[in-house]
Amino acid sequence: MVDFTIYHEAKSKYAYIYDKDTVHLRLFTSKDKINSIQVLYGDPFNYSHNKNNNDKWEWVNEGDESTLMKKEYELENNDYYFISLKPKYKRMKYAFIVNNRYLYGSREIIDLKECPDQ
Repeated sequence: MVDFTIYHEAKSKYAYIYDKDTVHLRLFTSKDKINSIQVLYGDPFNYSHNKNNNDKWEWVNEGDESTLMKKEYELENNDYYFISLKPKYKRMKYAFIVNNRYLYGSREIIDLKECPDQ
């Protein structure tokens, strides 16, 4: 069970185009419950073969360890995280890995330790 609060909204003050090459993302979280937030992002149509199984296709994540969000500011009970991204293409999908365990996307939070495929 998740022991933190997290909020993000696409196409809002939490996710917007900053300039012709840059996208800004923000997350609102419960205070002092988050150790790390990594952003997975890339073109929604960019897939390649799995390294271990050439019959399996996987979405290509453009992010890496440099896509860790930074704590932008703190309030009494909440923290705000921020990242500026420059996607390779003019479109992108994204999700967040919270505390190296939870995948937070547009519809749900998935505990990666409970997923057999991970």
